[in-house]
Amino acid sequence: MPIIQWQESYATGIQIIDDQHRQLFQTINELFDLIQTDAALPQILGNLDFLLAYAVNHFQTEESFMAESGYPDLSEHHDEHRRLVERIHTIRARFSTPEPPTPLELSRMVSEWTSHHIGEVDMGYASFLKRRGEA
Repeated sequence: MPIIQWQESYATGIQIIDDQHRQLFQTINELFDLIQTDAALPQILGNLDFLLAYAVNHFQTEESFMAESGYPDLSEHHDEHRRLVERIHTIRARFSTPEPPTPLELSRMVSEWTSHHIGEVDMGYASFLKRRGEA
């Protein structure tokens, strides 16, 4: 069962961003499935590496749009992206320890990421663009 499902309330109105969010959801769901089925560590780490690379690319895409549009909260948004990347790095590192992250921890992180970052922070940018007639 997916840990996270796309909802139209997550749509920013920026097609490439929404498509990337959907791919992030899919990758997170695949990670959660791997963990729940006790997949081999190399599979889990491979998924985390993909998630990390994809998230970094996605964040760069978002920040590029923000810079081009003169979004006033770009610096704060960038800082939040940096913290999310650090969190993924930390989770990945913990898989090589005697106490890897639990599905519950991952579930909480994903819930916070989607509800706060996508549901609030990204929506602030989307609203900014809509007010300017750019989305």
